[in-house]
Parts: sequence; C-alpha cells; structure tokens
Amino acid sequence: MSAFLDELKRRGVMRAAALYAVVAWAIIESSATILPALGIPEWTVTAIIVIALAGFPFCLVGAWIFDFTRGGIVRTPQRAQLDASELQRVGRGRLIDFVIIAVLGVAVVWLGWERLQRDDSADPVAAAGQSLDSIAVLPFANISDDPANEYFGDGLAEELLNVLVKIDGLRVTARTSSFQYRGQNLDIREIGRALGVATVLEGSVRKFGDKIRVTAQLIRADDGFHLWSETYDSDLADIFAVQDRISLAIAEALRGTLSPSQGAELTESKRQTVNVAAFEAYLRGRFAMNKRTADGLAEAVEDFRQAIALDPNYAAAFSGLSDTYMLQASYADRDQREALRLAEPMMQQAITLDPNLAEAQASKGFVLGDQGDHEGAIAAFKRAIELNPSYSPAYHWLALRYQNDARFNEAKRALQDCLRVDPGYTTGKRVLLGLLRSTGEDEQANALAEQMASDHANDSLVLYTLSEDAVEQNQLVDAVRFGVEAVKLQPESALLRVSLAQALAVAGDTARAEAQIEVARELAPDNPNLAQWPMLKALAEGDFEALERLRAATASDPGSIQNWPHMNCMLAARVRRVQSIIEACGAILKSAQWQPDQPLPDPLQDNVAALLSAYDAIGDEEAAEQLAAAVDAELDRLEANGMGSQRVAFYRAHMAMYRGDPEALLERLPHWLDSNNISAASLRTELVWDSIRDDPRFQTLITRTERRQAEILAEVKAIAVP
Repeated sequence: MSAFLDELKRRGVMRAAALYAVVAWAIIESSATILPALGIPEWTVTAIIVIALAGFPFCLVGAWIFDFTRGGIVRTPQRAQLDASELQRVGRGRLIDFVIIAVLGVAVVWLGWERLQRDDSADPVAAAGQSLDSIAVLPFANISDDPANEYFGDGLAEELLNVLVKIDGLRVTARTSSFQYRGQNLDIREIGRALGVATVLEGSVRKFGDKIRVTAQLIRADDGFHLWSETYDSDLADIFAVQDRISLAIAEALRGTLSPSQGAELTESKRQTVNVAAFEAYLRGRFAMNKRTADGLAEAVEDFRQAIALDPNYAAAFSGLSDTYMLQASYADRDQREALRLAEPMMQQAITLDPNLAEAQASKGFVLGDQGDHEGAIAAFKRAIELNPSYSPAYHWLALRYQNDARFNEAKRALQDCLRVDPGYTTGKRVLLGLLRSTGEDEQANALAEQMASDHANDSLVLYTLSEDAVEQNQLVDAVRFGVEAVKLQPESALLRVSLAQALAVAGDTARAEAQIEVARELAPDNPNLAQWPMLKALAEGDFEALERLRAATASDPGSIQNWPHMNCMLAARVRRVQSIIEACGAILKSAQWQPDQPLPDPLQDNVAALLSAYDAIGDEEAAEQLAAAVDAELDRLEANGMGSQRVAFYRAHMAMYRGDPEALLERLPHWLDSNNISAASLRTELVWDSIRDDPRFQTLITRTERRQAEILAEVKAIAVP
C-alpha cells in the first residue's frame, strides 16, 4: 500500500485530484449564484455539477498516465525506468503540495462561513434585523415577442398576490399600488419605501407557443439583496404548478413570519380552475376590465364569457362578468337597469359556486347596493374585506355605499383603510376627494386635488374626476381645462366627451358643448347621458320655458335616463312651476312610501327646499310642517355623521329663511355662491329665493354673479378644445 501511495504521489495524481476539486467547486459555486440572475434555466447548474463529477475519474486517469513538463505533455515513465536519484526528486513537489493544502483549507473555511451566512439569511429576521412581514408583488414583465401577452404577466402576479394574502401575519400590498410601477426602472429600495413593505417580489414571463419561462425573485426592500431567485421552464399546462412552487418558495424564504403549517395551507387553498384556457381568458378579462374604458369593458365581457364556457364552475369568472356589466353603466353606454338585470344572475352564480371568494362577495355588494338594499350591500362588502383584506375595490364600494347613506365618518374610515392597504389606488383617491368636500375639509380636498393632478396627469379618469370636482366648486375654467386634457388622452371616450360638454355648458359655452355632444353621439349613439342633453342645454342657457317643455315630455317616458326621479325634481325646481315641483318632487316621497317620522329619501334631499316653498305657495301648512320637521331631523343626522359644519350651517340658515329670518342666509350666501355653481338666472327665477329677491343685498349678489359668469366665459373661450 505504501508503494502504491508513493506511486500516486510520484505521478501527481493526488495533486491533480486536489486541483480539480478546487476548480470544480469554484465553478459550481459561481454558476449557482450567477446563472439564475441571468435568467438561465436552473437545469444548467445541475448539468454543470453532473459534468464536474463525471470528469473527476478522467482527471485521475489522465494524471496517472501523463505528466505536464516544460517540454509539454509527456507519458509518465514507469518506476522501473528511473534510477535512485530520480526517485528522490519526487519529494521536491512538497512545496506545491503545501500550497494546495493551504488553498483547500481556505476554501473549506470560506465554504463553512458562507454556509453559516446562508443559514442566517434563511431566517429573514436574523438577517435583516427586522420582521419580513409585508410584501409587494410587482407585475411580471412581459419579455415575449408579442406585446399582447402583457395580460399574462399581470395575471400571474395577481394570482400570486391572491395566494399570499391568505398567509396570516403577512401584509400584502394591494394590486393597484404594486402595479403602478409597471415598466418603471426604479430601485427596489425606493419602491419598498414608497409602499412601506419589507420585501418585493418581481419577475418576468416569456410565453412562446405552449411553453413558458417564469423568472421570479424575492428581494429585501431595505438593502436590495435577493432572498430567493428561481427560473421555471414548463409547459403552459403546468402554469398552476409553477404558481404553487413560487408561492411555497416565498413562504419558505419568509418562514420567520409564518407558522409551520402555513406552507401546506397555501397548496391546500381552493384553486378556482384547472383549465388553462379558461384561466388565460379570465386573465385577459381582468386586464381589460381594469382599463375602465368602453372598449376594454366590452372585451372583458367576451373574455369572461369565454372563461365560463370553458369552465362553468369558475366562480371568479362569474364575479368578473357581473362587475363588468355594472361598470358598463358608469363607463360605457349600458343602461343601469339593463346592467343590473345582466349582473345579478352572474353574481348569484359566483356566490353559489364559492361563497368564500372575496370577489364574489364584493360583486354581491355592488349589485345589492344599486338595487337599494344598502345594509345587505354593506354586509357583503365587509365579508369581502374579511376574506381578502387587500381587495381594495371592496373598501372603495363600501365607502361609496356609506357616502350615499350620508354616513360620512364611516365612509372616511373605509377609504382610509383602502388607501392604507393600497396607497396607489387612484379610484380610492377620487372617491376621497368627493368625501372631503362633503365633510367640509376643503383644505385637505384642495391638497389632494393638487397631488392627483401632479401624480396622475396622464390618467384620463383622474382628470375626469378633477373636472367634475371643479364644476362642483364653481371653478369652471379649471373644470374645462381638466376636461380638455382628459379628452386629449382618450378622444374616443363618449363619457369624457359628455363630461367636457357639461363643463362647457355650465361655463356658458353651449356652442362648443353641443359640438362635443355630437362627437359623443357618433362614438356611442346609445349612451344614456345623451338623452338628457337637450334639458341640460336649456338649463345652461336659462331658457326655462324650453326646459319645462322638455322635462314634461321626458317625464312621460324617461327611457334610459339614469336617476330620473332626482333629475326630474331638480329640473322642476329650476323652472318655478309650483305644480310641477309638487308632482316631480312629491313623487319621490310617494314612491318611497315616506312617513313624517322617517329619513328623507336620497333623491329628494338636494331639492327639499323647493318642495317646501311649493307647499308654502299653495298653503298646504300640514305638508310643509311635516317636511320642515323632517329636514331639521335630517340635518341633525347629517351633522352627527360627519357632514361639514359650514354646509350644515348654510342649510340651517336656509331653513331659518323659510321660517322668516333671512339674515343668517344673506350673511353666508356670498361665500356659498363663490364655491357652488348657482347661475344668475337661477337666482332670478327659482321659487326658493322669493322671500329675499327684493332685498338690495340679494340684488347685488345677482349682479356680481352675472359679472363673474361673463369673466369665466371669456377665459373658457380662450381654451382650445379638441
């Protein structure tokens, strides 16, 4: 044995084995770190390890047979061919052996240290000095040749988000906030700070035929270092398995945050479908629905229908179709009654298939709210939030329902919760703007409007909201400017064209408003907003005789006009026809079967003063007293629920004027006219101002309003309109 070992040393076999081990180890460690970061498949690292192991015996055989000399590679001489002096020279390689041993020792120490570091980093709390209890899932970049595949990366990220939200103790940033960073080459640390999360998941998807490559990496937000990274190559049919592997890998990387059983819970959670084609159609539908455009919503309807046809048990697809129908009543030309008729069975089927699906519960609340079941809607939205605390539409729709019920404090809390889980949810900000106006927090509302105009200058729906808000604040020049910018961004939108027309008309520029209506009519002939345009034009021009004719004709057949009872009452109040006011506004009380001890119906509240004046004009004291008492009770309720004190004070002053004391109203009216859109024509004719119309102070206000309207019209006409 001793002679054999001596022969191994003489032939350099042991030295070659050591060198091979060091080099192979270095190559394997480097490839394991570098190749995944370059998007190279994980099997490449495995192949390198196999090749390294397979090459080891060839290295030993080669070292036994050959020597490396200054003259090149030669065959090693046999021991019998060497004399004693040449055999002694074998020991001269000891220095090289010592060097190899030293290198191996350093490698062993480094490998052990690196392993300890890896073990520490597997516990994120130990590695980062903080709890990795929050995550943002960015949209997966589409690196396919076809840009149309963008929906797939978005959908994959959203599905992963919905899985991760089931982990107790892990706060998951909602979709809208995460997805606002699509296509932006920002530092992960900056994104983490903006979203307030400890970790960020990003990745890419390459889809080619029925094959996909998904690269995902989990990054610590405080220092930008990777906690985990992996590349998955698979058939499209295996996309669900890829989702599971990514979810479990994240759970493992964040195991300091999770209980031991939660990784298993992720794989046991109910999958909505196992049909890949249905899943793809659903992802396309969600992608199209989130555009909130008429064309996008039409595409979403077809995609969700296809998903349902492929998998009739796909609850999420039924929910998506229900929501799309409802959204078409706001963003497209779907009649609201038709939208409800189509949406309700889709919602019911989603609930039947999966009552514990957050999206289905939110769809239920959406439908019930528009059907007038406010408490049922609120309960459904709360259940949706309980099932998925990161589902921001549920918070937003809940806030709207509270706001419609004049429960302003509860609406504000719902929106604050919404923007906490989804700071980038622009729809939540749009609703919050209106809520702040209702609660009298105008400074905060103005600051929010400025921020939205700065941060979302390329979002047509944000500009649309800012235009509507400016109309309500009587800032008509700003209203037209915002409306123009919105139309420039989305010139094919009938919704935005009609909104711009209304802003122009209120500012007095009815000729250019009419031109916008004509464009909208070409774009969407069935848009329900077009039916009310002739009446709004007559109102803007102060032609109350024409307005009354149009109103009376429409009242006999309102067709598809949305919220006609409220609009009918409002228009009747403008034309100073006592009997028309009693018929139009009284119909609201009759329809609601109102009793004096009940809250006033929603559609009447803005025009209750006109109905009071009409009852007073015909001498119906009993009806007037009952209604006045109800108004006093309603103002108490509104104030308790958070309506702004200045607004409530103005309404109380209006009631004092009705009872014979106009001083408080005359004192407050100048400021009210500055920030509310009331025309000089309305001040001259409306029944509610009869008791103070001859007061010199009121006449001065009419003159001031006329002068301001002329100044506004001149500024508006200077604005170029597309």
